This record gives sequence, structure tokens and C-alpha cells, in this order.
Amino acid sequence: PCPVAHYCVSGSQAPTECPAGRYGAAQQLTDSQCSGSCASGHFCGAGSSSATATACEAGSYNSATGGTSAASCQPCTRGGFCVAGSSEPADCAAGGFGGETGLSDAGCSGECEQGYWCATGSVSAKAAACEEGTYGNATGLTSQANCTVCPEGHACPEAAAAPIACAVGSA
Repeated sequence: PCPVAHYCVSGSQAPTECPAGRYGAAQQLTDSQCSGSCASGHFCGAGSSSATATACEAGSYNSATGGTSAASCQPCTRGGFCVAGSSEPADCAAGGFGGETGLSDAGCSGECEQGYWCATGSVSAKAAACEEGTYGNATGLTSQANCTVCPEGHACPEAAAAPIACAVGSA
């Protein structure tokens, strides 16, 4: 019988390993297509018996099927993160940011700075400034609506982390 992870051409005496990028989950396969292509987020070396033979490492992903080696996986993009076996990067959550490639967990690079807010998939701790007339006194703000309206008698320039008291008698 022709073993798992191999195929046997009619008339051939010896089984042949399924090629890299393909897998053979059953016995008695008859051609190099084997059982099919390796799954996205993974790669399959020659002689693999599963579509998910080897997962792309955390911090990388592979959106295509038929990956043949770790080189088939690419670094996760800025603004996102990739757990092991990812077929696409997941966006960093609103309030946080992903400032570098290859991030591997939902914490990404951290929270946005005071005076700023970060939408989903942001790549900087200073992605969007709180507008003039508002301030942001906490990290991790997720939208302009999280910025606080400046109190009367104070000034709040763009990206303010706190209101600034106006001098007595000034306009």
C-alpha cells in the first residue's frame, strides 16, 4: 500500500513524498497533487500529512495556500498583530497602536498617549490629536468623543493632555 504523506504512480515500485506545499492525509494517493494544498497561515515541507503541518510563527502570517517553508510566512504589518497560524494580521484595538512589524499579541505596542486617540489599526501612539478646545487626560482614548471639552477660563490647544488656566483678566 502507498503510505500517508506519499503518492504512488501506477507501475512505480517506490512511493514518492508529497511535494512541499502539499500534504497527503490518506493512503493510496496516485499523483503529486496528494490531498491538496497546505492551509493559509501554515506551510508544509515535503512529506507532510496535514494541511496545517507547521504554523507560521507568532508575529508572522501567510495569506496564501500552498506554503512550502517558513519563508512563505511574512512579518505581521504595522497596526496589527499575528498569533501563530495567522492567515491575516488582526488589527490592534482602538485605544492602542502597533508601531512596528512582527507583533504577536493583542497588546500591540501599547496605549495611545495622553492628548491623543487611536482608531483601530493605528500605527502611532500619537495617531490623532484631541482637537483644539478639548483635552485628553488619559491614555488609550479610542475617539475624539473621548476627549474632554475644555472648561471655561482655560485654554486647550490641539493635543492637550490637561487644560491650561488662563491668566486673570485675559480673554
